[in-house]
Amino acid sequence: MRKYNFKQKISHLDTKNTVILQKLMAMGILPGMPVTLLRHSSSYLFEVDQTRYAVDREIADHIYVSY
Repeated sequence: MRKYNFKQKISHLDTKNTVILQKLMAMGILPGMPVTLLRHSSSYLFEVDQTRYAVDREIADHIYVSY
């Protein structure tokens, strides 16, 4: 299990799948929001706006961050 603590900003969401896009937006995962990757193992654990989320790779692959 890899542990991280990198704070970045979400640059964009890249998906044509409206279900995934709506799920990300409902969680508050939007471009410009600060995001901190906390852990990457079987799922990705990250924090956005003081809320922690765990998503699988299928969802995480659509989130792009700027360094």
